[in-house]
Amino acid sequence: MGSYREDVRHAVRPRSRAELLGGGVSPRALAGPTWRRVGNGLHVPSAARPVPAQRVIEAVTSVPGGCLSGWAAAYVLGADAFDGRDALTGRRQDVRVVLPLAAGRIVAPGLRCVRTERLGEDEVVLRHGVRVTAPVRTAVDLAREAADVVEAVVALDGLLRARVLRPRQLVEVATVTALRGAAQARRAAALARTGVRSPWETRLRLFVVLDLGLPEPLVNTPVFDLHGTFLGAPDLLDVEAGLALEFDGAGHREREQHRADNVREEGFERHGLVIVRADSLDLAQHRPELGRRVVSGRRDGLADRSTRRWTLDPPASWRGLPA
Repeated sequence: MGSYREDVRHAVRPRSRAELLGGGVSPRALAGPTWRRVGNGLHVPSAARPVPAQRVIEAVTSVPGGCLSGWAAAYVLGADAFDGRDALTGRRQDVRVVLPLAAGRIVAPGLRCVRTERLGEDEVVLRHGVRVTAPVRTAVDLAREAADVVEAVVALDGLLRARVLRPRQLVEVATVTALRGAAQARRAAALARTGVRSPWETRLRLFVVLDLGLPEPLVNTPVFDLHGTFLGAPDLLDVEAGLALEFDGAGHREREQHRADNVREEGFERHGLVIVRADSLDLAQHRPELGRRVVSGRRDGLADRSTRRWTLDPPASWRGLPA
């Protein structure tokens, strides 16, 4: 999936029934399978795939005067990973639109219209011609309406990764009080971290911290040998135990990536790090077993520190990880 700025150029603008009939589309055709109704008397060709940019355009056109919030706001603001699908179930999420209190009733498939919230002037911005909630309000809404605190942190980490939300703005998220779900948003703000590369890294980190009660691991921190050679940056690193946790996402199963991962992880092990690998199946269906593996790996790392030949201290020539 590309950015909203790129993908919106391929989106199809919904048109009214009158406009389509005036353009030569017959009533029978309009009622048939080649056209799709999107709400407020508007239609698009059925061939217009409901990708995120298309769904945004349909929402904006169907609900004039509304303000997009939730995942759609994050997507328009530049967080491309927010694609309108539940990451765990794959189900399509409604486009959330905040309307003025006096707005009339609007029924449209795939839209969730909210009238019970008031947005301050500083909570609404215009991006690419679309009214969306500002970054902090978007973060608050995503965090407070997430299924649980873990998914709330996943959302905040994603906004930080996309640089839609700045680390200093977490303070504002952490002080929200007047909205339903505010307590979850505040807790998520305390657990959000920069440098996270994927949602599953967040889920694995919080499994370690919240489920197992272990010390919080560092996120994607560079590790060097004692001569200053860069060994790699484990997804998660328990420094005390010398335990590196690596999440194997879908991309890691491609042959070249898998080979590179093997070489890197063998280097970690040669220099005294203990490796525990996990994937989405471990977190979804084998959590007790994963917990035992992590605890066992940590015990092994703490048992013998004499084999450690690694450090977090970079050489003078180190210029940092690539962006």
